[in-house]
Amino acid sequence: MSDRDITAALQAALMKAYPLPEYATFFEVGDATGGRHSRWADAVSMAIWPSRGLTITGFELKASRSDWLREKKKPEKSCAIQRYCNRWALITAPNVIMPGELPETWGHAELVSNRLMWRTPAPALTPEPLDAPFVASLLRRCGQASEALIAKRIADVTADARAEQEQRIQRAVQDATERTSSAAAAVAKFKEATGIDLSSWNAEKVGVDFAAFSTFMSARDSARWNQMTTCAEQMRRIADKLDLAVKAMAETGITEEAEA
Repeated sequence: MSDRDITAALQAALMKAYPLPEYATFFEVGDATGGRHSRWADAVSMAIWPSRGLTITGFELKASRSDWLREKKKPEKSCAIQRYCNRWALITAPNVIMPGELPETWGHAELVSNRLMWRTPAPALTPEPLDAPFVASLLRRCGQASEALIAKRIADVTADARAEQEQRIQRAVQDATERTSSAAAAVAKFKEATGIDLSSWNAEKVGVDFAAFSTFMSARDSARWNQMTTCAEQMRRIADKLDLAVKAMAETGITEEAEA
């Protein structure tokens, strides 16, 4: 994955760890607006609920070790916004930061399976009161944060739809494969019974008339049905004659005991 893709994954994981409506999270936040800004933070999240302390946490997101080493060479870069934050943390991909490199005032979380795993809790800081230029910078990012949420939702829905479509395709392929296997088994069984290989058999070449064959099968089934019907009618006539004979014998006083 490119650094850009990894950064997007870090942003998505951060929004998952600091979700609305508990938190408001903004990306690429300056220390002021217009020409007055001098430094940027990769992300700033503010707790909205009083139960979360209404605290502000600043973040630096690093997708690669080279990116982190550049940041490490300029420790003053974070101070411009860190001074307004209750906590400050580094969010990285795996294996970006080595032991002993994390500043004392920073926490560290690592991306693991699309979630943030805290390696070092962010220590509490003593922030300065917010000033108007910094608040204006946060407010400018409100719309962009909403757009990021919408874009992520669209991406998630698209991914789900693609996965569902792939599952439907796999099921269709499996069903077709099973039908093909069943047909192949039937052809093999027919060949074993008749010696005819249907997979390479040319009916016209051997002079088979399938229409006539279909007519024959229908007539054969019809003949069997007619034979059974005729037999049933004959048996009913015989039974009727036997009933008449028994009745006549009873009227003349002839019984089995008398015959005995």
